[in-house]
Amino acid sequence: MQRQKVFFNNDSFWLVAPFKVFDSGTQRSLVTLEDGSNALMITYSSGGSTPGDSYLWHLGPNGLPESYQMWVSIIPIGGLKATWDDWKIMESGAFLPTSHKL
Repeated sequence: MQRQKVFFNNDSFWLVAPFKVFDSGTQRSLVTLEDGSNALMITYSSGGSTPGDSYLWHLGPNGLPESYQMWVSIIPIGGLKATWDDWKIMESGAFLPTSHKL
């Protein structure tokens, strides 16, 4: 059962990470990048399956996250970039990305 929970935590994160930025144990800070733009550093200090993981979110002009770089314990490459693409508005009014690229 524990393995299923780990898979659920990982898969649901890809889908709803933008809705989890205010979860308990989440630290947020603004980072100024070399090009002068801002990004949002998110660190999950507790909860989930891999506490301590950090993500640098690159935001688009509309405020939605376009991509993020990961520093996570289960991937040996630091700063690996992934995207959130093709945002759609669901019937409920929620914005969700419909594809990702690593």
